[in-house]
Amino acid sequence: MPNEEITTFDVCPVCGSEKRIGEKAIKKFKDDGILPAQAAANLVFPVPMMDQQKLQRAALASLTGTITVNSLNIWWDICEMCGTMYCIKAETVEQQAPIRMQPVAGPPGGVPRNLR
Repeated sequence: MPNEEITTFDVCPVCGSEKRIGEKAIKKFKDDGILPAQAAANLVFPVPMMDQQKLQRAALASLTGTITVNSLNIWWDICEMCGTMYCIKAETVEQQAPIRMQPVAGPPGGVPRNLR
């Protein structure tokens, strides 16, 4: 699934204002050097979409240490004029994510005495 923009909303659906609290704050943080210039201009809520069985098979077969994850990203902000929280943009995104192998833990307290 390639990256695809689903929809974009340029103004508040309630009052029609273009002024947004989050966008304004993030711009100030970038200008002040608190956030890097490449940081997102709005807040984003990612919703991962994956088939767990497909994910397990891909993780077992992967030699590269990465897996492809698809997600629905919902960019949102809050209207500065009326306080309405609304969606700025919705998009589907395909990303490569690292696979982190976890060591398998033994039984609590170590090896049972009858197995030593």
